[in-house]
Amino acid sequence: MQEYWTQPATYDPFEFDTRFRPELLNFWLPHFIDLTGIAAHQRVLDLGCGTGGFARALAHRLHAEVIGVDVAAHLLRRAAGHSSALPLWWVLGQAEALPLADQTVDCVLMSLVLHQIVHRQQALQEVYRVLRPGGRVLVRTVAPEVTLQAWVPFRFFPKVAQVEAARLPAIDTILTLCRQAGFHALYTHTVCRNTRVDLHKVTEELRQRKRPSYRLLTDGELEQAAGSSNRSGTLREGSGSIRNPMSSSPP
Repeated sequence: MQEYWTQPATYDPFEFDTRFRPELLNFWLPHFIDLTGIAAHQRVLDLGCGTGGFARALAHRLHAEVIGVDVAAHLLRRAAGHSSALPLWWVLGQAEALPLADQTVDCVLMSLVLHQIVHRQQALQEVYRVLRPGGRVLVRTVAPEVTLQAWVPFRFFPKVAQVEAARLPAIDTILTLCRQAGFHALYTHTVCRNTRVDLHKVTEELRQRKRPSYRLLTDGELEQAAGSSNRSGTLREGSGSIRNPMSSSPP
């Protein structure tokens, strides 16, 4: 099944930038700041930063010092190309072996990255190691059931939905991993975001097999689903919940 999962090395950096459109930054940053208590001049680790949109926004809005770590060099090059005079650092590294000293950051943001990590327990132990006493980690993820029930176009294709859901750890699993890494005061927060779906774009991505999981579908299935989605008119995605398990570091 893993051969049908999208890998970081395959991400297009220009498409990755669309994750950080102004409306998305304006939606997510207040949640990040409120849930983590990030304050001005603190040091933040954006683990799995990609092209660095959240890191730049946090540095700009809070005057925080932000370290962006990612495993994909081509995404970091794009991030560095955006950089200004903000206190930002871009570091190539693995989540399972963070290139940071012990107790050197106040907060860790892991936004839609945990499912990409093979050794999740080891990665969370590394996060625990680099956090200062009283620091926090926020894990933003999508619950597997949302992929199965709500996301377009996955909900039209049970085979694809099963593959995409299988890569996402369940919320209870994430909480267990956090406890085993040494975190305490664990809690979750559910955020629902409705968004208009560009059906033409979705159809083209299906036909071009933009995601590895789309290779599971026959041409006939693609055309039938494309016709069904086009007849549906305007669709909204996100009726399910996006849950953010969050845990504080030990005192």
